[in-house]
Amino acid sequence: MAIDTKLLTDVYSTVYKALDGDEEKFTALVRALGGDQVNFSDHIYSRQKVRDSIIERVRAGEEIDVAAESDRVGYGKRWIRSLIRAEKQNEE
Repeated sequence: MAIDTKLLTDVYSTVYKALDGDEEKFTALVRALGGDQVNFSDHIYSRQKVRDSIIERVRAGEEIDVAAESDRVGYGKRWIRSLIRAEKQNEE
């Protein structure tokens, strides 16, 4: 049965468009998540995982471009700098 896009709620319409109108993927997604409430964070990356990654990279001696990392992961420069500073102090 074809999806009648004119009848979709705004959220489902957005998802359908994001899937480029692929009815099969849309239907599979709705079946997988149907009935669940889903909230999308402003950040696509987990704060804890980003923190762990930065600490691991500092421990490995990698120089981190704070501005580039901030743009890449979506967290603030000040927070990233504080992680780097704290880890370097822990190493001393």
